[in-house]
Amino acid sequence: MTTINTIEDLVRILDERPEWNEAIRVRMLSRELLNLPQTLAEFAEQTERRLTALEEGLVRLEAALAAFIESTNRRLDVLEAGQARMERDSAPLKAAHARNGALRITRRIARTVNCYQVRLLEGGDVLDGLDDSSLAGIPENELDSFEVADIIIEGRHRDSGETEYIAVEVSYTADRRDTDRAIRNAGFLTRFTGQPAHAVIVSQRFRPTVQHLIDSGAVRWLEIPQEVLETD
Repeated sequence: MTTINTIEDLVRILDERPEWNEAIRVRMLSRELLNLPQTLAEFAEQTERRLTALEEGLVRLEAALAAFIESTNRRLDVLEAGQARMERDSAPLKAAHARNGALRITRRIARTVNCYQVRLLEGGDVLDGLDDSSLAGIPENELDSFEVADIIIEGRHRDSGETEYIAVEVSYTADRRDTDRAIRNAGFLTRFTGQPAHAVIVSQRFRPTVQHLIDSGAVRWLEIPQEVLETD
């Protein structure tokens, strides 16, 4: 017969008789606590399955989002390319439209440099009166560009009465190409005529890259009024 006198005796007997240990555990613990390890294991397994499903869903979502972004970028590229083509195709028409508008306000252009308008000239008119020595050293392409300058105005200074010239480049949106041509053509006019010449750009707006040239006075800018364009 087993005698238990101390707690140490009980612990020793429970170690020797595992079935007693289990019987006491069942007596002392509720069914929920007894099943807790299994419940926790099942909960952990379910949580793992859900996390795996969420991760797989996230991977699918990321793949779908990446495909959508790629497709959207392709469509945007197509739209941008189409817009660029339209702008290139319409550029000559817009330039011609702007020039027609500028031709209506040539006296206003002359006033921007304190001149009266005397007459309008073509670049060819200026070149026809020159000999070869006057053109020496000027590249042929620059002479060709001067010959087809948008507008050349012969003016008279409102204070001194002296003859002055105005080289005008017209564009819907003026950029460095326009300012460079206007400045170069004004230099040619001074070289060819011996008289002061001014560089003017006429446009609806201008690129930020030409702001410093306007601020410095290297070139004047005159905005084409919208109403002038609308009557074209």
